Amino acid sequence: MVIGHDRTVTDHKLRVSTSAVQWADGSVDDGTVEAPHVYVFGVDETGPLNSDQARELAASLLQAAAEVDGWAAR
Repeated sequence: MVIGHDRTVTDHKLRVSTSAVQWADGSVDDGTVEAPHVYVFGVDETGPLNSDQARELAASLLQAAAEVDGWAAR
């Protein structure tokens, strides 16, 4: 299992993370077992976002999506 680093939102409990299944040869599962995923944690524990926090979350999601795309392309 490959787990990306946590991306956080300033002054908020939201956390964006990534994960993928990696085989012994270094390749990443294409979805046969589990495709790479982006996870958002803390949604139920938080209040609303201000506009800066919303932009920060959007940037974190884009970075996480690019990370899993990069894993899948290998």
